[in-house]
Amino acid sequence: MNVGIKPILLTLFGSVVALLTLVGISLYHVQQLSDASLGAQKKALLAGYDLLVMGQVKAAISMIAAIEARSAQGQVTVDEAKTEAIDLLRQLRYRKDGYFWADTLDGTNIVTFEGEAKGKNRFNLQDKNGKYIVREIIKEGRKENGGYTDYWFPRAGGEIPTAKRSYSLEFKPWGWVVATGNYIDDIDKTIDERKMVSQQEFATTIKYYIISTLILILIYIGAGLRIYLTFKNKNRAIENADYKISLVLNSTTEGIFGVDLNGCYTFCNQACLDLLGYGRQEELLGKNRYCVLSGPSHA
Repeated sequence: MNVGIKPILLTLFGSVVALLTLVGISLYHVQQLSDASLGAQKKALLAGYDLLVMGQVKAAISMIAAIEARSAQGQVTVDEAKTEAIDLLRQLRYRKDGYFWADTLDGTNIVTFEGEAKGKNRFNLQDKNGKYIVREIIKEGRKENGGYTDYWFPRAGGEIPTAKRSYSLEFKPWGWVVATGNYIDDIDKTIDERKMVSQQEFATTIKYYIISTLILILIYIGAGLRIYLTFKNKNRAIENADYKISLVLNSTTEGIFGVDLNGCYTFCNQACLDLLGYGRQEELLGKNRYCVLSGPSHA
């Protein structure tokens, strides 16, 4: 029996390829899950933001409604009530820099954060993409439950337009559209920060997989070499045994041979070849014993 190194190397190579393939697939799925998670987080943040600004506007309008009810009861005049409501909106804040503004249905501003636009008609105000900002805010605000508007607008004190999303709702007794909003890049920054953390974790995972893979490859190589050396030593022992047996068989003058169940020669020594008139084992092995003994000489 002779076991060569080629089958062992092929088995080892196949195992390493399979291992690397599994590692690659695992890393791909880890990355896909990470991207999906970030996408889900962004949707959740946007949904949470939408609920926040809607709740803030409705809360502000409920306060205005309370002021308007006092004027309806004659406790204050309508103008006094509106002035009080304007002061309220100007002072209202939520979170870090959340503020409110309001416009009439024709686009005339009633209150803004900076106050510069108060009294100005902004119906034709457009963002960098040509979108009529106030028109859309009024249109969305007049819906039964209000609505959201996406547009580009500079931050307070800035000049560069930034993506913004606002919610607006009409206070019908006075025809005011009250709104608030925030800049979407705040959410993008949060996602970018989480993405950076995710990438760092992914890099750590890659290092872990690489180290683990190298260790497993070394184990495979060590095991393969051990198996090869074991079989090599066994082959050497078998070859030595065959050689000794051959010496014993060929040292005797008696013809020694072996046949299978069909009577065909499977082995023979030199004396047997000489007796039967053959020069090499290859000429005799595989032939039927009875045919050889009964047949004419081949010589």
